Amino acid sequence: MPAIVEELTRSLDKNDMQSLLYRYYILMDLTNTAMRIIRNFNPELDLKPVAGHFVDMRQVFQSAMSTDVFADLASDICMKTIELRDSSNSGHHMKLVACACEYIRQNFNNPDISLNTVAAFVALSPTHFSTIFSQEMGVTFIEYLTTVRMDKVKEMLASTDEKLVNIAFAVGYNEPNYLSYLFKKREGVTPKEFRTQRRASSS
Repeated sequence: MPAIVEELTRSLDKNDMQSLLYRYYILMDLTNTAMRIIRNFNPELDLKPVAGHFVDMRQVFQSAMSTDVFADLASDICMKTIELRDSSNSGHHMKLVACACEYIRQNFNNPDISLNTVAAFVALSPTHFSTIFSQEMGVTFIEYLTTVRMDKVKEMLASTDEKLVNIAFAVGYNEPNYLSYLFKKREGVTPKEFRTQRRASSS
């Protein structure tokens, strides 16, 4: 049983707890509070299907008839509230991260793009954004940004004759030497070797 229910049943007057109507009102109040909590975490959520996760009026009334069943149902309502809150929160995080990824793909060539600027774009603190981004994407912010940039580098190496310095500037790096270092570390070959291999394989 959740601690909040234990505390609730302990703090209620024993005479009141013997009242069927009183227990009924407590259960209804818990249900309404649960719905408000879910609504606060996800204002866009349609509460009609969510209500089905809880109990109908008849079930509440029947559960209120026994103090033991009352405690079990109160616990169930609390646990379902936590489950739905976490589910809503995760869905909200997914939307924010998807928005952040789109922003990164549109602005990866900006040398000033950073964790802080993207966090500000989705209206989160840098620390919170960093945490949920890693959780949802399975990589850190900088790893994702680097992947987006390197994909563009490989595309330009394979399809253009642009010099590395121009490619570096085009993807947001001010130092072509740093780009070469990152590329070799990730791909196992230098940008020049990658271009040569691609040209050879396509001829």
